[in-house]
Amino acid sequence: MKRFVKRFSSGKGFTLIELIVSTTLLALFGGIIFSVITYGVSSYNKIQTENALRDDADLIMSAIINELYTVAPEKVRQLSNGIQLVKDQNANQNRIQVEDGGLIIHGYDEAQGKATVTRVDIHSIIENNDPIQLECGQSGIFEHGQLTCSTGLIEIELVLKQAAGEEPRRMTLKSKFGF
Repeated sequence: MKRFVKRFSSGKGFTLIELIVSTTLLALFGGIIFSVITYGVSSYNKIQTENALRDDADLIMSAIINELYTVAPEKVRQLSNGIQLVKDQNANQNRIQVEDGGLIIHGYDEAQGKATVTRVDIHSIIENNDPIQLECGQSGIFEHGQLTCSTGLIEIELVLKQAAGEEPRRMTLKSKFGF
């Protein structure tokens, strides 16, 4: 320790080799630290975007299932960009559709006696135009030029896109449930 203090206080300075070695070590450690921090930040952003896509997919699926079980339809009719829930022939018919990259639920509020339109608020964009398909059980018929089923499966395939920096991230969700 005394030798270091004497050398430092003498004012001689450092040799060229000592400067090159210390600069090389500083650059090496600085590069490693920078790459670790950059990788950590990019991983964090990627995970955050994937979680946001997953949250949006869960929100869409819960809205569809909630509407399906709230209405309790007797029949389900295939539309060009969604499905229509038919409770009975005289009642107002609810629709679940994909429009302009989002999910729209056209319903009817019986308490207020008027039609309602609900857009599910998500941060992603639904890329495919017909993500909701209908598979009929034994009783599929065509009414008004559209496939109508009293039992069957609703098949949902969502392709969600969210802009994250320069490259947009996509996620595909596939789900089937019966009615």
